[in-house]
Amino acid sequence: MRRRRPVRGMWVASLAALAMLAGCGDGRRAAGTTDAAATAGATGATDADGLGLTRVATTEHYLVVLNVVPPEEMYLPAQAAQQHPTGGELILHGEMAPITAQSRHAEAHIYSKETGKPVTDVVPEIEIADQTDGTTQKPEATLMQDVLIGARDIHFGNNAVIKAGHEFSVAVTIGSEAVSFSGRLS
Repeated sequence: MRRRRPVRGMWVASLAALAMLAGCGDGRRAAGTTDAAATAGATGATDADGLGLTRVATTEHYLVVLNVVPPEEMYLPAQAAQQHPTGGELILHGEMAPITAQSRHAEAHIYSKETGKPVTDVVPEIEIADQTDGTTQKPEATLMQDVLIGARDIHFGNNAVIKAGHEFSVAVTIGSEAVSFSGRLS
């Protein structure tokens, strides 16, 4: 399992701040849904190893940064206190989905456009659609943070099956607002 570099959390926060300052709301659809795939070259890119991606989109009230990375071990607070993990996620609310051979970790960092701060008092829904084989899944949107980075990396997400080489989309819905991302992983 690949360990996440602590620098990534700072990069995500910086990316979110830059995106907010740049006014990523351009191109918002009337229904409040933004497709971030078209802006990926300007605001997000695949990881150097080709195993993940980052996308940014906005709704009327939120800036959403989606990361899809290799699967992550997730720990309840008592487990983390006992095991002292050096990588993975600390579960703040919710449960970890199992890690399979085709798992990836899909996480949505949700920021208030008004304050610029991470939002934790919502219950988002995440739906992943495999455009290649026509399957969909709705992993639990577990509230978590990186065990090393801490609260600066607070986000919602879980491990989910995202097959290499398949086209996929991820919809993140926050109340009546939604964003949609698309991509393909190596």
